[in-house]
Amino acid sequence: MSSNGRAWPEDRYAKVAGLQVRYWVGGKGEDVFLYPGLGGSAEDWASAFTELGEGFRLWALDLPGFGRSDKPARGYSLAFFLKIVKAFMDAQGVARAHHVGISMGGGVALALAIEAPERVHRLVLVNSALLGRRVHPLLHVCALPPFGELILRPRPAVVERYIARCLADPGSAPRDWVAVHQVLARLPGAQRAFLAVLRCGMGAFGVKRRILRPILSALPHLSAETLVITGAEDRFIPRRYSKRAASLIPRAKAVVLPGCAHLPHVERPEIFYPMLARFLHHGLAGLEPLEGQLEGSGSLPSAGAHVEPGGGPSGRRRGEKPQQGLEFCGHPEPDHQAGPSCSAQETQPDIPLHPEKRAGRRHPEARPQRPPAGVAKHRAEDGCPQHPPALRTCSEHCGEDECPGESTGVPRKGPHYKLRQHSLLGRSSQEEPA
Repeated sequence: MSSNGRAWPEDRYAKVAGLQVRYWVGGKGEDVFLYPGLGGSAEDWASAFTELGEGFRLWALDLPGFGRSDKPARGYSLAFFLKIVKAFMDAQGVARAHHVGISMGGGVALALAIEAPERVHRLVLVNSALLGRRVHPLLHVCALPPFGELILRPRPAVVERYIARCLADPGSAPRDWVAVHQVLARLPGAQRAFLAVLRCGMGAFGVKRRILRPILSALPHLSAETLVITGAEDRFIPRRYSKRAASLIPRAKAVVLPGCAHLPHVERPEIFYPMLARFLHHGLAGLEPLEGQLEGSGSLPSAGAHVEPGGGPSGRRRGEKPQQGLEFCGHPEPDHQAGPSCSAQETQPDIPLHPEKRAGRRHPEARPQRPPAGVAKHRAEDGCPQHPPALRTCSEHCGEDECPGESTGVPRKGPHYKLRQHSLLGRSSQEEPA
């Protein structure tokens, strides 16, 4: 039973690629596939069947390794999950659907939209993985054996603490939902599968580049209308990744939900689901009433939503350290943020780019200039006309946090100069040692 006293959908099972996959299905209308995050299950989407069941046919899957689906010991990879999703859709006779994913589930939905765009009508990414390298430090540590086995033990107290990190207000979690995850964590093979999936995509320094690069390089070619949702207090996925992704995807909007962390559909369903329904019914046009609203204001169904087309909120959160890739405007006030009206921008000369020079060389004039003390820093995407898009960091498109050409816009060599095309169908965890 759910926290509001209503019965959850019936468990169903399908044989997919030789594995038993549990799923929930309910409602009538356009097909919507719902993917939970790392360690999640269909129960994470229980409220959707109440909020959206009247207008959509919902499919909530336990991806293999999670929930009550089978948990193979190895073989996990992004290609493996794409194979499962496509085979499941074929088995259910669903050719095309909307796809909604949170965290790791968002990464799976995004990869599906890239590999098989004909299967994706509209795409919703909620605090999605695979948009940048860095995640919560806990996951960086757990990607290293034996720390993951020692930290993420399948005990009720450990599960409760992990869920608390995912929420802005730990007390807002429905107790029956927490209890379900405490039971699922103790199922045979659950911990092993959790860590195997984590390690197939992550190392100690973050998401593996061989997985991230082809995803980010494909974002400008994504054809599906995309809604990128971020919890204002999410500690697992940096907000700047969602903003960058929305700016790269041709038809996308970024939304920031206040009072939410990593699981906004659990924490604030009264905001999350009405906005999701707007988008799934009407696309990006359905979000126009949210344009320009400030965080924490407004009335439902758009209460508290801050929407910006193609890039989400500007600026950084209180207490957040300046990120790599900042550039200089020349204004003497330290709290100044550059913009089109900044007169100080005229004092800094343009840094000429010379595309005729061979890749692998830098022009002497293209060297980064050290600003005087007290010069304000700002992001290249804040709109300063002194810094054209060519000067943005390589973090914009290849996921590198440090690039030899990020300050000058003249990459020296390798993937920074011209991103190579990679296949998403990479090696599985069985082929690559942990």
